[in-house]
Amino acid sequence: MSPPRSRTPPAGAARWLTAGAVAFGAWGLSVLCLLLLFPILLLADAAGGRRRIRAFVTGFLRAFFLGLLPAVRFYRLGEIPDPEIARAAGPRLLAANHRSRLDALLALALFPGVRIPAKASYLEAPLFGRVMRWLDCIPVDAASRDSLRAAAEAGRRVLASGGSLLVFPEGTRSPDGRLMAFGDLFFRAAVDEGAPVVPVVIHSEEPFLSPQGGRVLHRRPNVWTVRLLSRLSPDPGERAGDLAHRARAGIAEALSSLEGGADSRRRG
Repeated sequence: MSPPRSRTPPAGAARWLTAGAVAFGAWGLSVLCLLLLFPILLLADAAGGRRRIRAFVTGFLRAFFLGLLPAVRFYRLGEIPDPEIARAAGPRLLAANHRSRLDALLALALFPGVRIPAKASYLEAPLFGRVMRWLDCIPVDAASRDSLRAAAEAGRRVLASGGSLLVFPEGTRSPDGRLMAFGDLFFRAAVDEGAPVVPVVIHSEEPFLSPQGGRVLHRRPNVWTVRLLSRLSPDPGERAGDLAHRARAGIAEALSSLEGGADSRRRG
């Protein structure tokens, strides 16, 4: 008789009791603290303290998503932009691929002061909608032409005032992880203002809070990469669609390279 096989513990079971418990416990405590602080923040907002509230919320996002979660190995940050480059002054359009619900949170943590367009319905939520408004997210309703025009104009004003705008030109999270076509809505603002476009690659080795599904925790920490590619300056007379195509091509090439490396590590 062959000896009985030892049973392997469920994948990620030990990590759910350590990294998972710490991460979700901290998130629950943070939400509770936000609820307790909410009346004070509302009063500060009414008194004209929007800038301080934004700094507070951004600081929380940085501490939680760039500090705590990697520290307990809920996931690992393999590559992120240098803080000085991430905070670079001057108008720029950051254009990123979109696979996970974590993408926008990482962007807000990594790029302080950046403005992000978001679904209008998100900004109407009772609690987190208010937080998104404190972060100056730009509401967009893809089904409304008036909303699209207003969002494009808001983006143009951000660039005209020397600010940074981060957009997800695919319009939604990719359902299968493959890079979708880029819309040119906010690229028109970059062309109009002569602002450079910085393609941003956001990549995780395993699907995370994405339409593809997948586990939240794995046997080893999921590795995230956030990489800034070379700036693209609009050429004289260049159409917004062509500029969007150039940004997409650079992201597609970087994603292909990253996914090849991730496959090698998984096989190893």
